[in-house]
Amino acid sequence: MPVRCIVGQHAAAPGEVRNQGFGFSKCRRCGRDMVRSTHEWRLVPRGFRVVWRHRRPHQAEIRAAQLLFDLPSIGRAVIVPARKTPVRPMGNLFLVLAALRCLGWAAAGRLRIWRQALFAPRPAGLPIMQLAGAARQKATP
Repeated sequence: MPVRCIVGQHAAAPGEVRNQGFGFSKCRRCGRDMVRSTHEWRLVPRGFRVVWRHRRPHQAEIRAAQLLFDLPSIGRAVIVPARKTPVRPMGNLFLVLAALRCLGWAAAGRLRIWRQALFAPRPAGLPIMQLAGAARQKATP
C-alpha cells in the first residue's frame, strides 16, 4: 500500500459513478472503495461495501422512476420512522355504531319471523279447545 494511502490521503480515480446523490470511485493508488456525498472523498465506512454492477447495454430508454432515483440528494438523508397511527375516537365510535346497526338488523329479522309465526293463520282442521272458565265469562254479560 502506498505511503499516502497509509497516511489517509487517498485519491479518487477518474470515472466517478453517481447513484442517488452519492459519488462512488476507487482510490487510484490502493484500489479501496471511496464515497463522496458533498465535496470530499472518504473511504467507505466500516461495515458497508460498494456493489459494482454494470448497466445493461441494451437499455435504450430511461424510465421516469429511474430519473427520480438518480436525483442528487441535498444535505443529509433523512430517514423518517414509521409513525404509529394515533388512536382515533371517531373511528372507534364508527365501529361501535356499525356493530349496533348489525345487531339491530339481526334483531329486526328475528322479530319479523316471530311475528309472522304468531299471527299466521291457523291451518284448517285443527281442533280448537274451549276452556270452561272462559265459556262462563262470555255467557254472563
